[in-house]
Amino acid sequence: MMYRLFYLKKDDLLMVVFSLERIPNKIVRDGDAFYLYFNDSLVGINIFHFSKIYQLDKEGMILPLDDDLLSAINSYLKSIHLDKIHSGYFVSLIKEVEEVEDSDHLHLVKVSDGKEEITLICGAKNAKVGLKVVLAKEGTILPNGETLKASTIIGYPSHGMLCSKRDLGLDPNDYSHNLIIVEDDYNIGDDYFRS
Repeated sequence: MMYRLFYLKKDDLLMVVFSLERIPNKIVRDGDAFYLYFNDSLVGINIFHFSKIYQLDKEGMILPLDDDLLSAINSYLKSIHLDKIHSGYFVSLIKEVEEVEDSDHLHLVKVSDGKEEITLICGAKNAKVGLKVVLAKEGTILPNGETLKASTIIGYPSHGMLCSKRDLGLDPNDYSHNLIIVEDDYNIGDDYFRS
């Protein structure tokens, strides 16, 4: 499930939001969890006393996730019989790279996340066939809070984004425009932030 996370420290409340478009019209409480529904569709979960599960030192929207936080949330969700969440950032394999006409740096790239092949535009200097990289899929929440949407860039469709450390908020001073090259212990299709 795709999601957004918000943490209110003073209330020790983690809000897991699955849909910003639907306002809940039904709330069901189960212990420290409040399930938020729009009709019969789960649109969010509020988890009170979250510090019993995980100690967060951030407040507001939580990005990027780390492996420990994602694991803690997914363990909790499993304990209440819900699907685990994923970050939206998947390890993918670059299958094709073509230069884009009328551009000195853009590439038309085809990547596979193990389930589907996605075509996108990429400006990274190090985009090469055979590399394992980080793919942000459509619907992924970016570190700036925006939702990644399909777009058209100089006439070419783009259905995702290949990520640098700066794109993920891991190194705001990285201006190299180079993609993250993923380590060998990841498999194609793995959540980059794991769980």
